Amino acid sequence: MDKYGGLKVGMILVLGVLNLNFAWSHYEWEKIGSGIAEPEVTCVAFAPEGGPKGRPQGMFVGTTKSAYRVLSPYKGSVAQALLQASGASRRVNYLYASPVRDSVIYAATDSGLFLSTNDGGAWKRILFSNDSRERRCLWVIEDENTVYLATAGGLFYKTIDGPVWSRAQGDLNSKAVAFLAEDGTYIYAATENKIFRIDPKSQEILEIFSVMGGELNGNGAETQETEGEDASIYKKQILSLVATNKRKSELYVATTKGIFYSSNQGKFWEEIDVDGLPLESATSLTVLREGEIVLGTQKGVFIETEDGWEHIYGGMETSKVNFLACDEENHLYAATDKGIFLMKPKKTLPDGVAAMTSPANAYWADEPSIREVHRMAIAYAEVGADKIRNWRRLAQARALMPEVSLDFDKTVTTALGSTYDRTAIGPQDWGVNLKWDIAELVWSSEQTSIDSRSKLMVELREDILDQVTRLYFERRRLQADLVRDLSLGTQEREDKEMRVEELTALIDGFTGGEFSRRIEVCRQSPVASDQ
Repeated sequence: MDKYGGLKVGMILVLGVLNLNFAWSHYEWEKIGSGIAEPEVTCVAFAPEGGPKGRPQGMFVGTTKSAYRVLSPYKGSVAQALLQASGASRRVNYLYASPVRDSVIYAATDSGLFLSTNDGGAWKRILFSNDSRERRCLWVIEDENTVYLATAGGLFYKTIDGPVWSRAQGDLNSKAVAFLAEDGTYIYAATENKIFRIDPKSQEILEIFSVMGGELNGNGAETQETEGEDASIYKKQILSLVATNKRKSELYVATTKGIFYSSNQGKFWEEIDVDGLPLESATSLTVLREGEIVLGTQKGVFIETEDGWEHIYGGMETSKVNFLACDEENHLYAATDKGIFLMKPKKTLPDGVAAMTSPANAYWADEPSIREVHRMAIAYAEVGADKIRNWRRLAQARALMPEVSLDFDKTVTTALGSTYDRTAIGPQDWGVNLKWDIAELVWSSEQTSIDSRSKLMVELREDILDQVTRLYFERRRLQADLVRDLSLGTQEREDKEMRVEELTALIDGFTGGEFSRRIEVCRQSPVASDQ
């Protein structure tokens, strides 16, 4: 009998007798990229099919330290390491596969811009600066003759074969440029709060969009900054920029104030309904083949549907998405702090069958419920509500304690005569003073500090519970797949079993190992878990 027990065998027999087919509905995520050493994936790029050498489509991913090529991403997903930048800052911010030059890959990193002319087999650094801002490369694209590079210290460009970089003029000269895009006619560059359109032939630069001082003007008109305001409020107002090459002239921009769309290369903009989206945490935006908008955020992935925005979270044990990208076959990939995920249609059993074959209750009877796991995580992180209540109680009780001071007093008398001096020491007194501040009984000055710490603790607790909940139910989903999906091959089954082990270890990390200890105790002395 294997580790899934007799119940698993029974359920597999039931499914085998029924010979059920799966129905498709909605979407879920599948983790890919076996072989990526770093947990956090920062970006994804696809090399187009064809070219002079007739190469197949290639997938490349960047991490906080390296760049990888993923083989057979939709079916297999084994990753091979390609580039490891030197220095303390090695984050790969963006990867770009040339659409016109076969086997050419760019890697924009925190330690400069790297170029490979053989699909990542060998790399050469083609931009390095002693200025840390210019050295931090954020985005790169090329047209037929020119390479454009966005850095934290401005926009640079050069001819494809030329060795010398030139600096763009105007606002793009020294301001951080976070995003670049192109539609076959123009190049688009986004700073922290403005978008500019660049004519590659004349190098003319025109401002076409701005978000300034909390006010948005999408038709190129200048919005004046208020003198003396904190410049930090203008930071990171523009969060993503996309130009759709297959539908030329279309631009999409995600900002802290909304998502906007232009069908005429930025001359006029329309606002897209974003009710309920966490725009303040947006990180990436992409557009699927049929025109559906997909937004990646630090709180998950959201896709535009006829009924509004749908949150796609099944199969992904994290909510922190760094980057979204589509391949030529319209498959969507998400780079996250827990690896790279592929979105696939979700398999579900026909109505009436899921309940009969579900392993819930009996299968998970010897495992803690989600409420128990929440309690374990809260206790381990010491972020329980009782801690705040105890702080408030002690702050109020503190007012009952007096201020204590100790006094000492003595009398000294000095007599002066013609023939002698005399000094006499009189009574010596000791005293203790007690002082109460009655106002502290009504409102303690510590309450303000407690309120601030309470807010931070609540945010931390919510983040922990969100992560634990995702891990817990992703683990259960995989366990259910192992029980009921007869189509799993040996390798796929082993991969899912390993994922269950990985998720178990992650939950143990949030609970100090209490999750696994509780399972062992329950299996040795089975008792019904609080469901």
